[in-house]
Amino acid sequence: MPSTADMIAGESEVSSQATLDEGSLAKPTTCPKLDSALSQVAASSDPLETAKNLNLRVEQDKIQVSLLLAGDDPSFLKEFGIEPGSQAGQEIQAFVPINQLCEIAKMEEVITIRIPAEVMLP
Repeated sequence: MPSTADMIAGESEVSSQATLDEGSLAKPTTCPKLDSALSQVAASSDPLETAKNLNLRVEQDKIQVSLLLAGDDPSFLKEFGIEPGSQAGQEIQAFVPINQLCEIAKMEEVITIRIPAEVMLP
């Protein structure tokens, strides 16, 4: 084990066990603004079935999500057939077409898309 002085001076060698696998550093995704569960849904060969298996709220071919927008105007969502539900500032809950998740996530107006928090009743 090298001493602290050796490490500061740069005289120690890094063991092969200490190196990181570059593949483990980055999570490859084509839709980086989606949370992990929604990323699974979007990447699935059967997104609707995957959403149901993850106990996400689905109505017909749409999934309930919470969108965090860069601004307060959600009118661009109508291009995707989305009728915004409740809105608090830049956060909107809505049902979005499950096959449009990635396209919506790629828009500059969208900061992130995640599963909405559920209200727990006593």
